[in-house]
Amino acid sequence: TGLANPLVISAGVCGGLDPALAPGDLVLPDSVLGPAGDLANVTPAHHRAAAALAPSASTGRLITTREVIATPAAKAALFARTGAVAADMESSVILAAAAAAGLPSLVVRAVSDAAHDALPPELIRLLTPEGRLRVAGAVALMAHPAIVPRALEIRRATRRALAVVARLLAALTSGPDHA
Repeated sequence: TGLANPLVISAGVCGGLDPALAPGDLVLPDSVLGPAGDLANVTPAHHRAAAALAPSASTGRLITTREVIATPAAKAALFARTGAVAADMESSVILAAAAAAGLPSLVVRAVSDAAHDALPPELIRLLTPEGRLRVAGAVALMAHPAIVPRALEIRRATRRALAVVARLLAALTSGPDHA
């Protein structure tokens, strides 16, 4: 079930909004709601191929937000308002670019933080918009030593989520003899 033709894939981590999702759970949304309310669908054939390789994946809607959804209350409110199972900060932009180029698209995400998980503001401020640690991050962590265990927990969950995404991407891009 290898994918031979050009395909734009938005892959990475997401925050869980559906309380049934746990860190490491795979999310293969069939559509993505953008920050301005625009709705983009992934290419159905590619979505079916990915879902066949990962039958336990959540396949509901994803929402792209401009800000990190950091508290359980904010996640619950967004879930109730939109029905989106998870949130990220880039998939709607990627799907719009794919559509503008006339290319098929797919979104492959895994949960890094569950609906009941809070993300400390001190940690959110340490990250760049691309999700990388700011240069001053280590110094800032020293100023807030109580959040170091939570930072390490989030790091482990994110690595576990990315490994899940990588396995599915490898299966999707391998030839029929390797799928």
